[in-house]
Amino acid sequence: MFESSVRVLSPEDLKRIHASALEILRDVGVRVDHPRAVQALAEAGCDASGPVVKFPERVVEDVVARMRDPGNMIDGYVGTLPLQRSRFPREARVIPVASGQATLVHNLETDELRPATRQDLAQACQLTDALPGAVMGHPVFVPQDAPELVRDLVALQTTARFFPYSDFVEVYTPEIVPYFLEMGRVICGSDERLKAHPPFSSWVFATPPLQFGRHGFEILFMLKDFGLQCGFGVGGVMPVLGASTPLTLAGYLTLQTAETLASNVMNWVLAGRVSGYSAGPVILDMKVAAPSQSAPEAVLLDLACMDLQRFYGDPEPLFPYALSTDAKFPDIQAGIDKTFSAVAGVLAGSRVLSAGMGTLSLSGVGSLAQLVIDYELCQSLDHMLKGFVVDDEHIGLEMIKRIGIGGNFLAEPHTLKHMRETLFFPQLSDRRMLGAWQQDRKGMLERAKEKVTTILKVPPPEYLQSEQVRELEGIYQKAQARLAG
Repeated sequence: MFESSVRVLSPEDLKRIHASALEILRDVGVRVDHPRAVQALAEAGCDASGPVVKFPERVVEDVVARMRDPGNMIDGYVGTLPLQRSRFPREARVIPVASGQATLVHNLETDELRPATRQDLAQACQLTDALPGAVMGHPVFVPQDAPELVRDLVALQTTARFFPYSDFVEVYTPEIVPYFLEMGRVICGSDERLKAHPPFSSWVFATPPLQFGRHGFEILFMLKDFGLQCGFGVGGVMPVLGASTPLTLAGYLTLQTAETLASNVMNWVLAGRVSGYSAGPVILDMKVAAPSQSAPEAVLLDLACMDLQRFYGDPEPLFPYALSTDAKFPDIQAGIDKTFSAVAGVLAGSRVLSAGMGTLSLSGVGSLAQLVIDYELCQSLDHMLKGFVVDDEHIGLEMIKRIGIGGNFLAEPHTLKHMRETLFFPQLSDRRMLGAWQQDRKGMLERAKEKVTTILKVPPPEYLQSEQVRELEGIYQKAQARLAG
């Protein structure tokens, strides 16, 4: 049986980071830019005389104890993604997650980058839906062929129509909330179903260092007051090493931990749930003044996040950015970045390979070809994690003795019997002999494009009735007229 075990923080390291984070929350505090949230924190025992809220150690430690009880965990938020753990098959070794919110798309015909459209998102939904075991953690594309204020409504329309669920579509502005609720009512069929299982979500993200903005709380309270029972809360943090944290990994983790613990306190106070250690490391490359999620130091931080998830009681830690890349095109760099982080993640015990399947350039560019390439990478890792069996049947000792010196095993029934169990057969990687390749030099990218084209030729399944589709379009047109002018 394959066993994964990679740790980068010792028990002493974890305790020191935790103690330092408690000190930051106690002595420095966090800016919470919403009076209703501040009042709730004050009533929970925090020092909240102004927008800067300070957290006594006893308050934080009480919530940490709740974090270590899986029964208190939000089912609907994983890492920095609105992703429900209940959708993860218990027996799955690797769970590939398509996500991104890319504004640009890699055009399969021209290899150029262009603005993403509603059709691109529909195709990404169809493609992901056709890949067994794949889940969605954010819309792969944000349609740019709609006015900015209503693009997320288009994302909800499209995913609800062409994907089995759409609760990974997030609400980002208070003005759009009433229209999300209208669409949610149409998708769910009633207010009661909408409140119990909203087809969208919203999370108050930190704006590091140590700040939580007003708009996120406004949305949270609008959804809470409507009666939503889940799908909202205070989410993960994504500080940038060297910009919004010290330029040391230990300093980064300490500040990130302080923000994450503050998020959990707010979740418990405002929603009666905790979100666990949900964070997504990013580093700032000082040479080019650009962020990165796939640099080796970012991978180290991701591994450390898994250690911290275990420390705070997460029963299933995950590697935050297991398929991320800084590459702008499906090229060698993309393959190196994604494989490096994905292998590190699975060796550390993460089943979930999130925040990057199908995307490039820190999720700013989406590529359907890259999506199927990444999926094959996930399949190969799944095959590796299967391990192998050591018993009399699999050793085949009597057969080895019978064939002896200089024989071969190609024609043996034992070979045929165990071929598909033992071997992984890729669709996109090229294992042919050199002579065959010289006759047809088609590479992985070309084969990936062909696979995408083949899948998209089949009419996609639709998950809404025609009347629902018409109603959603009417709501979108109304929102566009009122908000976008």
